[in-house]
Amino acid sequence: MKRFNFRLQVVLDRALEEEEQQLLRLAEVQQQILEARRKLDAVEEARRHQLACMTEAQQASFDPLEMHARTLHLEDLGEQLARCREVLAGLERRAEQVMQDVIAAMRKRQVLEKLRDKQYADYCKEAERVELQTMEEAVLPRLAREQARSRTL
Repeated sequence: MKRFNFRLQVVLDRALEEEEQQLLRLAEVQQQILEARRKLDAVEEARRHQLACMTEAQQASFDPLEMHARTLHLEDLGEQLARCREVLAGLERRAEQVMQDVIAAMRKRQVLEKLRDKQYADYCKEAERVELQTMEEAVLPRLAREQARSRTL
């Protein structure tokens, strides 16, 4: 009997490649999210530090020009925080989409693997049937001859 050949092996190989590519995309997005969170934390820390410095400066002496400059700097940090949060939200939405793509690729691969396993099981059953038929064809005539000889004796 011929060797087992999964006709959709090329499609399965492509599905495996696609799944790997999607996983790499997900890893990239997760790395970008990590970097965006670090930047957000740094800006938040800078803002907290600036607020503490502003409070300290107000207690020491009230210089309107210095307070105005610190207020402008705080507003700039607030805008940076807003931008960082927007970028982070966008990256998280992108990560969700990539995760959906990964799940779809995994499902496709799993379906193809189940089909391959089913076809292999069918192949094994057919090979067993052919082997049994071959054995019967070889053994039954010999058994019939032996039975015929034993009847004549």
